[in-house]
Amino acid sequence: MKKSLVLAAALLIAPAFLGAQNVESVHLNAELSASKVTGGLETDAVGSVHMLLRVYRDGSGNAVKAFVDFKVKYWFGQEENISNMHVHAGADGANGGVVIPSNLVGPIVASGDGILFEQVVIDTPDGLESVEAVIANPAAYYVNVHTASNPPGIMRGQLAHTELTMAQAANARIADLEAQIETLTETVNRIARRVGVVPAE
Repeated sequence: MKKSLVLAAALLIAPAFLGAQNVESVHLNAELSASKVTGGLETDAVGSVHMLLRVYRDGSGNAVKAFVDFKVKYWFGQEENISNMHVHAGADGANGGVVIPSNLVGPIVASGDGILFEQVVIDTPDGLESVEAVIANPAAYYVNVHTASNPPGIMRGQLAHTELTMAQAANARIADLEAQIETLTETVNRIARRVGVVPAE
């Protein structure tokens, strides 16, 4: 009985531990090509990128953590060794520094068409500031895919907000709710472990 009461109390106070946390999902996309690399490249390399940025905010609206998912479709006319990919600061035709990494561990041997999936978790003040800036003005940032044959980048493209269909928007909202439920569940379990309802791992 005591454990049930403690668990019920944990469920009631969980929102306070979450800090009234909300999840914001932002979809960005870019068309990639070698011709968009500064100075241009005479090579067959094209692709596209879809980014999903899930930003967790506290009750005051401040970002506390972000999950950034990359889905990159590529096509190379020759074999390439992909070494990395990032989001860089810079308008079309300008180069800039990395603001969001991808955690890609290269080299990845690629030829013809293929897809890359990567995720990075960002929770530092500087990193979250960069995420906010990209969301606010994606056209000022670009995705750059780096290879061994072209270390500065073999293809790039400026980011833009993705226009979602009604079905896609509904699915995105469902994903947001699932993320909030997952966070709430983790918080309840953590509280339960603290009070001894659930054995510590």
